Amino acid sequence: MTLDLRDHFSEFRGAQPGRIHLAAHSHHFWPDAACAAHRRALADAARLADNKWEMIFDDLIPRVQRGIAARLVLPDPATIAFAPNTHDFVRRLLSALLAALMNVDELLTLWRYRHALMVQRMIGVKIGTRRTICIRGAPRRLRSRLRQPSLFQFRRRRRIARRHHLRGRRRANSGGV
Repeated sequence: MTLDLRDHFSEFRGAQPGRIHLAAHSHHFWPDAACAAHRRALADAARLADNKWEMIFDDLIPRVQRGIAARLVLPDPATIAFAPNTHDFVRRLLSALLAALMNVDELLTLWRYRHALMVQRMIGVKIGTRRTICIRGAPRRLRSRLRQPSLFQFRRRRRIARRHHLRGRRRANSGGV
């Protein structure tokens, strides 16, 4: 038994019935389903000329998200994200990753601070044993840990340095004006 798909390409085959098509590249025949989808897209574009985005964002994307989430057995369809191209998709992923890292950094900084307060309450303001010399009630090492820049501060400093660098390049290019 052979697989006969001729009936699924009736529009292209009907345009020139005697043609034998063997091209295996971008000029291949379109299946009837693709032709019907193009006609439907054209009809939707004409019908929804100024309101197409509401239909896409309010109806189509949530429906597709639900379908994909059901197929992948995901608990929340909102975990499915769409992007117009790979660059934008990667940018969204990196942005979400940076936000998560900033949350982790904030929680770690808060934990360090609370831990330093607990150590201060437990050890007190007196000079401790071994290397736990207290400065204003907390060990020197813990104080230095609390002064480490957070990820947010590092990002801000980098952005400011980049602005200064670009400003200097503009001045150099404009003749120092």
